[in-house]
Amino acid sequence: MERDQFMNFLSRHFFKWLWKVVVLVLLLAAARSSIGDWSEVPTRSMVPTILPGDRIYVNKLAFGLRVPFTRRWAAKWGEPKRGDVVTLLSPKDGTLLVKRVTAGPGDPTEGGVVPQGKFFVMGDNRDHSVDSRSFGLVDRGQIMGRVPGVIFSLDPDRHSLPRGGRFFSGLGNRPAD
Repeated sequence: MERDQFMNFLSRHFFKWLWKVVVLVLLLAAARSSIGDWSEVPTRSMVPTILPGDRIYVNKLAFGLRVPFTRRWAAKWGEPKRGDVVTLLSPKDGTLLVKRVTAGPGDPTEGGVVPQGKFFVMGDNRDHSVDSRSFGLVDRGQIMGRVPGVIFSLDPDRHSLPRGGRFFSGLGNRPAD
């Protein structure tokens, strides 16, 4: 009889606990989907601003609020500006990229004027960046959020040891070239 009582007690409390954990996980996933996120940067395309091994914070509320788990807007209140570092989905293959907005709607580029709803983005490390020069203009809907800074950094050239001075550091206001 003791075993049955224990199993009954365990199942009652386990399911109460499990329900709370499931709700918490769903809330955190929704927040990461539409409010804020972090990403690891694996490439040198944004050197010297962002280094390989940096973990960046992405403010997904910078330009509006998306419906969680979708790319649909619930509300919009801002647009990316020239000089902003943003994350975006590559028009080529949907890969998450980090680039700087160098031209927005109405701005001139070598190919003409940027049309409404489009942006020209480039990596700061111009010689080692796949950007709008290769995949073209980026639709506004592909821009996921603004990158205000680095959360922490691990140096891949030093066995992923932490990089001093890059923890919780801002990117600064570097203008687009």
